[in-house]
Amino acid sequence: MQWSWMLHKCFQPTVQQAFAVGLSVVAPSLLLRLLVLYSGLQKRIISLVATVLGLLVLWWYYERSVAYFIVLCGILYPLFALVPRGRGALIAIVCVLFIFSCELFIASKEEWHKVRGSFLVVVMKIISLAFDLEGYPDIKGEQKPAIVSSIPDLFSYMSYCLFPGTTVFGPFLTYTDHSKFLHATPLSTRWALKIVSSMVVAAVCLGLSVCVLPFLLNEPQYNKWLAAYMAAASFRYSHYFISFLSQSSTIASGIGYDSNIDSWSFSVVHPVAVEIPRSMSMVATNWNLPMHKFLKNYVYKPSRRYLGQFGAVLLTFSTSALLHGMNFQLSAVLLSLGTYAFIESVLRMKLSKRLNACVLDRPCSQSGCGHRHKSVEWWVVLMNSGFVLLNLFHLAYLGVMFDVTNEEPGLQEQVCISLFTMSEQSSSFNYILYI
Repeated sequence: MQWSWMLHKCFQPTVQQAFAVGLSVVAPSLLLRLLVLYSGLQKRIISLVATVLGLLVLWWYYERSVAYFIVLCGILYPLFALVPRGRGALIAIVCVLFIFSCELFIASKEEWHKVRGSFLVVVMKIISLAFDLEGYPDIKGEQKPAIVSSIPDLFSYMSYCLFPGTTVFGPFLTYTDHSKFLHATPLSTRWALKIVSSMVVAAVCLGLSVCVLPFLLNEPQYNKWLAAYMAAASFRYSHYFISFLSQSSTIASGIGYDSNIDSWSFSVVHPVAVEIPRSMSMVATNWNLPMHKFLKNYVYKPSRRYLGQFGAVLLTFSTSALLHGMNFQLSAVLLSLGTYAFIESVLRMKLSKRLNACVLDRPCSQSGCGHRHKSVEWWVVLMNSGFVLLNLFHLAYLGVMFDVTNEEPGLQEQVCISLFTMSEQSSSFNYILYI
């Protein structure tokens, strides 16, 4: 009876609402795609229409808070022309300062909490464009050439920053990838199926997060460990909802077609790699593929030559924490995740060399693996499975760190409450994570 009530009174209405939310971003993307294919309008006009649609979508969700997006884009665009060298680092600093200023002095806590995710996407777009215009050093220190040859005109710049298919829910796209929405890729059945399937998966993930997993949490037979895993899973599935929804809106706009394999292969998240985590580094990579691309290309690779691997990892996760705003718990979780991933990677690399076995943090290549003991041998499978179980525990433990709601506006109070909450959660599990 309880299951029936949950499915009909919670799961079904939630899935219906998820589709309604999806249409609010997919419909403008579809309109743009049709304009590109059949209107014959100039690219500049289409970019203007994309900007207007993006502003309307932002207004629909955030109302007057759309002003933060307009002000940031307007302030930074002149810097692209005024600062020919070092513009990437300068614009990144300005973006972080703008985020902190809004969070501390301008916007209310509730208002900024609503727009923070979308604002992060816009900030990453602008920073990536700045670096792509001047190039950046890779891991070996060699300067990569500029990916974007010239500063985009105002229409193209604004349509990139405020694109309706990628601004509210993401994902992050480089300017080069974004420009592909202007390519007249023909409509196809596979394209439509990819959009619909992504929306269906997104809706189901929201239903699992809001209804099914909280319902299971109320079952008395579950102990605290399983309850912690369920609570963390509920948070993860809400993230999958956003990810698949953004994947659907992006593909609807015509972005994500791979001509090499003739497929709409664009992906935002790989849930299986997160739910069955071979390693914590695989979790960090597959949690948000576009953001991983941003952090890898614009933070990790340029800094590794100067800071080493561990320093570059810490800087990468610190940058992610800064861009997310002044959230102490999130920062602590991100830095913990980076530390765990690095320690596990080093440990498994040493084990792989000592045992001559496929126990690295990432799967070995089937063709170029030089290990004597392959991943199909029973003891190798057993060892990798042990790491999977350990990482499942880490996911559960890190997930419950978010189990707090407080409305105190002060930063000092927020840090204190976050520390107290994390300490309480840790003590309830006997601080076993730190052993």
